Amino acid sequence: MKAKTKPQLIVALDVGSHDEALTLMTDLRGTVEWLKVGMELFVAEGHEVIKSAKALGFKVFLDLKFKDIPNTVSRAIKAAGKLGVDMVNIHLDGGSEMIAAAAKAASEFPGMTLLGVTVLTSSTPKTLIEVNVRKVAGHPMVPIEQVMDLVRLGCSNGIRGMVCSPQEVNSLRNFGDYADTLILVTPAIRPPWAATPDDQKRATTVQEAVEAGSNFLVVGRPVYAPPTNIKTPFNAACRILAEIDEAWSQN
Repeated sequence: MKAKTKPQLIVALDVGSHDEALTLMTDLRGTVEWLKVGMELFVAEGHEVIKSAKALGFKVFLDLKFKDIPNTVSRAIKAAGKLGVDMVNIHLDGGSEMIAAAAKAASEFPGMTLLGVTVLTSSTPKTLIEVNVRKVAGHPMVPIEQVMDLVRLGCSNGIRGMVCSPQEVNSLRNFGDYADTLILVTPAIRPPWAATPDDQKRATTVQEAVEAGSNFLVVGRPVYAPPTNIKTPFNAACRILAEIDEAWSQN
């Protein structure tokens, strides 16, 4: 089931310095509206990258996946809001008190969307066993089961946006009262012309993600390090946007 509005592309600035990020931002102007700033870049360059992205007119998804005691997470969310970011996320396996505290803090910044991270796209059933996530009677849990449990926990504590694998979007689009209103952000998007790295276990194509109902498609390596025949990040972003348009136009 498609989302109600055409999905948007978020380009991940998974580079190591402000200069690299600024070069990428400059090249992408006029294509995408959203950029993602993750751990590596934020630790390396902090607020300056956020300021540069906002100055160039981009919206920013700050992808730091907060998970800590409720008070610490609440304060981190408020700090992100004061930075002017447009989207921020927490790990839903931090529990109900932490989620509720984050949701309350985010409510002070009406323009900021709070997302809940379900199961990392690098995770497999083996990963869940390693961290002792099991169903009743000790039977192994597969990622989609853990995703749905965490989505229920998030929704019941004020979260209306989720980060999940595109392979799980279809299930979330059939998730009871929240099916139509959930904001679904999906990393691990791999166009057919880009290689899928080993650290993405549950990836899909742009078309599959759009058809399933993603609202935002997060793409990093295929844009900031495009294949030689694509040549530039600008060309890569334009190609992915065209793929989104084509998938969206199909019945």
